[in-house]
Amino acid sequence: MKYQAVLSLEDKYPIWLLCNVAGVSTSAYFRFKRTPLKNETELEAKITDLYLKSGKRAGYRMIKDMLRESYGLVVNHKKVLRITQELRIFSIIRRRYRSNKGQENIKENLLNREFTSAKPLKKLVTDITYIPCREKMVYLCTIIDLFNNEPMA
Repeated sequence: MKYQAVLSLEDKYPIWLLCNVAGVSTSAYFRFKRTPLKNETELEAKITDLYLKSGKRAGYRMIKDMLRESYGLVVNHKKVLRITQELRIFSIIRRRYRSNKGQENIKENLLNREFTSAKPLKKLVTDITYIPCREKMVYLCTIIDLFNNEPMA
């Protein structure tokens, strides 16, 4: 940072000259010098530790809750958010599951609502029924011949 170079040379040269060379106004330099250094290194270490323990999946809200549970620290969520942004900590977002339920697999209508047949084995239709049992779901698939409407399989 530009201010760090000025801080190391301020004993040897006048401040106005150093600020002029660095391209910084003297008021900005003195404002920077007045601001206290951060004293949140311990909290930052705990946040990074919890983030890594979660497998990089915890966001700032979850980290806030984990700080309360693990260390008994009550920290505002905005502070945790600010620290995670400064440390470039971002949670891994899980991909949303997308099913194919909305997309029906509709085939061409070959029967055209003619559900009778003159010859056996000429028109066969099928259907699947789900039967819930105690331990698992059982599927019943029937094949019907439209000649005499009897199940074949």
